Amino acid sequence: MSIAELKLKQRLLRDQLSVVDQRADRAATLLHKRKVTKLLAARSAAEKLPGQKPARAVLRGAAESSLALPGKSSSDRLSGAAHPSGMVRKVGGAASGELLEMRQKHLAHHLQRANELQEKAARRPPPGPRKAGAFKKTAIPETLFTVRHARDELPCSIEHVSFGLQLTWVCPLNVLDYDHYLPMFVEGLCCTEHPFDFIARQGCHELLEEAQGSPERVVPTLPKVVPLVRQALCTKHPPIVFAGLQFLRELAQSGAGVGEALVPYYRLLLGILNLFVTKRKNLGDDFDYGQGKDSFENIGDSVLETLEILERTGGPTAFVNIKYMVPTYQSCINPF
Repeated sequence: MSIAELKLKQRLLRDQLSVVDQRADRAATLLHKRKVTKLLAARSAAEKLPGQKPARAVLRGAAESSLALPGKSSSDRLSGAAHPSGMVRKVGGAASGELLEMRQKHLAHHLQRANELQEKAARRPPPGPRKAGAFKKTAIPETLFTVRHARDELPCSIEHVSFGLQLTWVCPLNVLDYDHYLPMFVEGLCCTEHPFDFIARQGCHELLEEAQGSPERVVPTLPKVVPLVRQALCTKHPPIVFAGLQFLRELAQSGAGVGEALVPYYRLLLGILNLFVTKRKNLGDDFDYGQGKDSFENIGDSVLETLEILERTGGPTAFVNIKYMVPTYQSCINPF
């Protein structure tokens, strides 16, 4: 708890105590008025009834029965009966004094506690700098892939077979318009729900596999595809990042000239890869039995593999551009 919070708590306690004081004074005043009213009513009744005791005696008896304090002598009671209003004030003053003493003790206790917490907060070392959040996951952007799937705009459907799932296309893949359908499937890489994730990733894989040896189908789609791949990588969600890296590797190897056409887009793609290039699990002398699986702790291996494929397929200027965006990268073609 900081010093400012302690001061605010202390001020709130004082405000609460002032409200309690006002309510107690109001209650004491009301009690005084009620007792005086009873005494005056008893006095007027004694004066009206004939053959009864004098008013002074009735008043004395009423005062002794209703307002007498425990532990007082009879003389004190009689002296107090002669001045009923003063007696009520004495009773109210005694109660107010006890209440005031209790409030003072309560306030002193809270002040002492606040001072202790303030000293403890002062002795506490200052907090360190906050985390930069470089690897913090961002919100997954909404895509139209699910809407297009609901409208049956996708040229494929899921077929359940004995070994799992596969896509069934409504027409041969070489007939499809890659400029329209390839960005549509790449946009679905950000989906994490079934079956949209499977349709998007398997669709991208089969479209690029069909385009092997035909770079004229893929190269015109790069201005639309590359921003969508960057969008998937910037989410920093492990399944989406691995899907984006896998698509980027397949895209660079889809045909001659595609890797070189990707070089102008390195500044859009490699900035986010530079964050993960050194992200690996330090095993020491241990052995990782799950190294064949995609683990976000070892995403640096997948990033390094992607950079090496980009260098091999990007031509003579690929390494210079990769080195500009990823300074720690070492060439896999000319290591020395």
